[in-house]
Amino acid sequence: MKALAVSEVLAAVEGELLHGDRLRSDVVEGVSTDSRRTVAGDLYIPLVGNRFDGHAFLPQAFAGGAVLAFAQRVEAGMEELPLVLVDDTRLAMGRLAAHYRRVLGIPVIGVTGSVGKTSTKEMIASILGRRFQVHKTGGNFNNDVGVPLTLFGMEESHEMAVVEMGMNHFGEISYLSRMAAPDLAVVTNIGFSHVENLGSQRGILQAKMEILDGLQEGGVVVANGDDPLLSEFIRAFRNSENPKGIRFLTYGSCQGCDCRLLSYESHGLEGQEAVAETRSGRYQLRVPYPGRHMLFNALAGILVGERMGVEKEEIVEGIHSYRSEKMRLQVETLENGTLLIDDTYNASVDSMKSALDTLVDLSLPGQRKVAVLGSMFEMGGFSEEGHRQVGALASQRNLDLLLCIGEEARDIAVAALEGGSLPEDAVFWYGTQEEFLQEGLGRIRSGDAVLVKASRGMALEKTVEAVKSVR
Repeated sequence: MKALAVSEVLAAVEGELLHGDRLRSDVVEGVSTDSRRTVAGDLYIPLVGNRFDGHAFLPQAFAGGAVLAFAQRVEAGMEELPLVLVDDTRLAMGRLAAHYRRVLGIPVIGVTGSVGKTSTKEMIASILGRRFQVHKTGGNFNNDVGVPLTLFGMEESHEMAVVEMGMNHFGEISYLSRMAAPDLAVVTNIGFSHVENLGSQRGILQAKMEILDGLQEGGVVVANGDDPLLSEFIRAFRNSENPKGIRFLTYGSCQGCDCRLLSYESHGLEGQEAVAETRSGRYQLRVPYPGRHMLFNALAGILVGERMGVEKEEIVEGIHSYRSEKMRLQVETLENGTLLIDDTYNASVDSMKSALDTLVDLSLPGQRKVAVLGSMFEMGGFSEEGHRQVGALASQRNLDLLLCIGEEARDIAVAALEGGSLPEDAVFWYGTQEEFLQEGLGRIRSGDAVLVKASRGMALEKTVEAVKSVR
């Protein structure tokens, strides 16, 4: 982080300096929200939640080297600490992050969407990294704490930043977008994640498109042109007033997309080859991971790369050198011949479909196709219908065995059986992961092709490890 003067921090957050005579430095050189990781020169920001209060750890933060801290109240024991009194420490952190983003002034690419945010972010960073020094969101630090910490991580040596933005309520993307002020925004798709809080898919669309609120004047939005709700939104936007001069570019397989997928061929574990076309010409691509959704990540990356001045050869190499994060579609061939597809990070209807397609694509002739699917959370009133949709999809994929885990996942099993393509002795449901490990794990054989996928809250990485032990 580039050092900021204490006076600059005060002005940015409109705070009041208390006990300024105790300051050990007139600059801050980093930001920390964890007193255990605070180092010399840091500004410590004590966050407050329903079950925690960072103010309790102010002494530890200063003992660790903090030179300054925010506080939204002053209590006994704080009299000797240099503090910035603010109305809300979390909001003050956001104000300071927005200021710091303006100070560095490098181009920022904001990424949002229901599914594929992190993998698209990684793909874009891989492409831009062939030409620029790129800073990116770590993991999925995409909320009102993660985004400011991501922005604070930008150094003077960085030339671009790729910032992931997530949400589960209205107003959150707007807040993050205004903070990060992206020059270019990417919207991957509109699915059903967080429908419980947003009411409908159109509510999700509305929440995701809040990314326009902070987009710079003359900014560009790269969006999935195959997504029906996004396409509808783009058509309406292009026929409305556009005072900021925002421009949309689309990617997908349909006619009229600015980056269009013309053809592709799967090579199993070796990935896939594809041909894509933009106004700049055709791209011969080698994507090192399976799954059609990975091709769409590449298409989005092509448009971002072209817009940011990356050469065609560099874009192709950036796609080829892309590497997935842990628990996000990790494919491994075990010593016993089992093909294990670990996609346990999270799940939605759309990502379940992509994962099932990947299972079918990667399984070898004669290899049993086994799907271990757990519950999807935050589906609200759409939960039953969403799980039934996954069950219907599973019944169409010619699986040999479907093992469902979790109360909500019962509807996957029911709908799969109703589909008529799977016999009763190929579909099983277990109320908990423990039940599955005791009663269902033995149905998996060495040499099977096994997909494990569920919402993060199901913690099915334990199941992944158990599958690895099958002999």
